[in-house]
Amino acid sequence: MNLNYKKRIYNIINSPKFQACLPPILSQTQTNKFIKNKKIVWHTCTPKSASSSWNSFNIKVMQVKKINAKFFTSISTFGNVPHIPDSNYIVKQLSLSFNRINFSNHQHSIATDDFLQILSNNHIIICQTRPILDTIVSIINFMDEGGSKNWFSPLTHLYWDKLSHLEKIDHIVRTYLPWHVHYLQTWIAASEYYDINFIYYDDVVNNTRECFNKVYSKWNLSISNEEIIENNLILPKRKFSKGVSGTGSKLISKKTIDRIGSIVEDMDNLNLFLVDFLT
Repeated sequence: MNLNYKKRIYNIINSPKFQACLPPILSQTQTNKFIKNKKIVWHTCTPKSASSSWNSFNIKVMQVKKINAKFFTSISTFGNVPHIPDSNYIVKQLSLSFNRINFSNHQHSIATDDFLQILSNNHIIICQTRPILDTIVSIINFMDEGGSKNWFSPLTHLYWDKLSHLEKIDHIVRTYLPWHVHYLQTWIAASEYYDINFIYYDDVVNNTRECFNKVYSKWNLSISNEEIIENNLILPKRKFSKGVSGTGSKLISKKTIDRIGSIVEDMDNLNLFLVDFLT
């Protein structure tokens, strides 16, 4: 059997579609242990936080460094459903993975008990976020451009185009804002027991190398300015022309900002000063 044929068989067997057809063969305890023992980078995020660009940068750095890496998704179903990690689906993807590092695709997942039960010190956990007001404005722009199907309000895509701009802001405040608050709450609370890397939109866009080196210092992995320039790894600024920081506080009325602040304060039952995340 030649090498190319073996590689084709391996790729077929290791593909998510093939793995999804296999029945679970481990108990939940065994499944959790299997995942905990793997070297994994978990990339959770709030929407429109430059997470796609960060994900792409990570992939390119691994290629430049010639690091054997596997990129997988822990979410078995996308669309207008919540991003809930599926441990059996993860095992199916990683069961034949002998890669040095396994990277989860970015996912809008909060720190629920079932997710926390599969995390360990073998992992790097990333929480990527952005100020709430900027996020709201960016979500509206994205949905106006056709991305109105989402997980936080499953039927929005059926009537989004019929809403006025003010109605759209109100809708996102009512449907999305609680999720954003829960994301911050759960991961900040989890940081008391887990080593969570909080990274922010401005850092990813403006200080990508420093952000990368800080996150991966745990594994002594870094990239130099020379490597970034030589391999053209600089993030294109034009991608973020609509995402200038501070836009939210300019485009949302003071009355609505006060309302958003009040909602965030009312939900901050753990006294985590979540109102600081508005801008």
